[in-house]
Amino acid sequence: LVLMSFFGVTLHWLPVSGLTAVNFEDLSQGEKVWDVARHLILPVLVSSLTGLAAVSRLTRNRMIEIMGQPFIRAAKAKGLSLRRVIFGHALRNAALPLITILGLSIPGLLGGSVIFESIFSIPGMGRLFFNSVFSRDYPVIMGILILGAALTLLGNGSAAVLAPVFLGDRGQVMDFSHALEAPSWRHGFGTDSLGRDLFCRMLVGARVSLGVGALAVAIAILVGLMLGAVAGYAGGLWDRVIMSLADIFLCFPTLFLILAVVAVVGPSVLNLMAVIGMTSWMGTARLVRAEVLTLKEREFVLASRAMGARGLWIIFKHLIPNALGPVIVNAVLAVPVALLVESGLSFLGIGVQPPTPSWGNILLDGKATLGVAWWLTAFPGLAIFLTAFSLNALGETLHSVHSSD
Repeated sequence: LVLMSFFGVTLHWLPVSGLTAVNFEDLSQGEKVWDVARHLILPVLVSSLTGLAAVSRLTRNRMIEIMGQPFIRAAKAKGLSLRRVIFGHALRNAALPLITILGLSIPGLLGGSVIFESIFSIPGMGRLFFNSVFSRDYPVIMGILILGAALTLLGNGSAAVLAPVFLGDRGQVMDFSHALEAPSWRHGFGTDSLGRDLFCRMLVGARVSLGVGALAVAIAILVGLMLGAVAGYAGGLWDRVIMSLADIFLCFPTLFLILAVVAVVGPSVLNLMAVIGMTSWMGTARLVRAEVLTLKEREFVLASRAMGARGLWIIFKHLIPNALGPVIVNAVLAVPVALLVESGLSFLGIGVQPPTPSWGNILLDGKATLGVAWWLTAFPGLAIFLTAFSLNALGETLHSVHSSD
């Protein structure tokens, strides 16, 4: 409001509301671009100032730490200019907080858009959500929640994927002089018993944990989709065999079955993905079978069969595409379950093996120092909880939308 009063009301430099001027349609193409840019300056400035201080402080502290590293001294000794040292070596290694905050700030930006768009009278998603709440427009509310959850997960996933590019092997660098150091500006999440930066290890571990969960669900969905479609369409012996196999798998507690298989094939990232996926397909198979049993009696399937189409063509061309709706919802809800299974197995020591970090084995490391280093369990536990909660919220919203259809 102070900026609006100063730049808009007092100096008349910038507009204080809306996205375009009243005479926008009468302007030339260049004037239209400038008009939109002028209207966006204040909203963008206000929304970016909230996170500028945190980014600046984190980058400053990382730069101070990095400028004292041996590789920086070696670059200076080779005669490199200060500009090349800073932009070619130091800033690249200090850019990690920027990537991380970019991913983690998306929920705050989406939430803050409600206030900013109301102040500047911008017809955006935040203002639409605010008005929809009061008018009880539930389809719009669910749509915006889905988009917000998807953008949040996309931002966090992008941060997890891009972080190792800038991190290199810094998550594995041991510094015993800073072992079990509490969270500080130097180490935002503290360090573990070997002096490794917990923040770096959690970012790399996010890629491992989320990757295992997503790929395991992809395997389960693929297997369940194929078996369920065949069982539902073919019926008879095929149906009885596939469903009996699913019943056999369901007779065993899932975690016990996974533990038994991992004990045989050995713990590794690839084995973990395959084992979780191959022991989690039964629900998808039953869901797809029920959908196919209904769809195969529909007119378009009967017409395709009358035209001489073969069974596999009907399954892949007509039945599976029309059965994907509930499968996608089920897949989103299955990812947090797979994530929790991976974290549990890694915590037990038979999941992702050190030195590869995952949220589960970071928790296992923190168990031994629970009394003196609370951060080793608090931060990875919070990451698992928030990720599982976001995925469940997205899945439940998708389920509500699909049910209403």
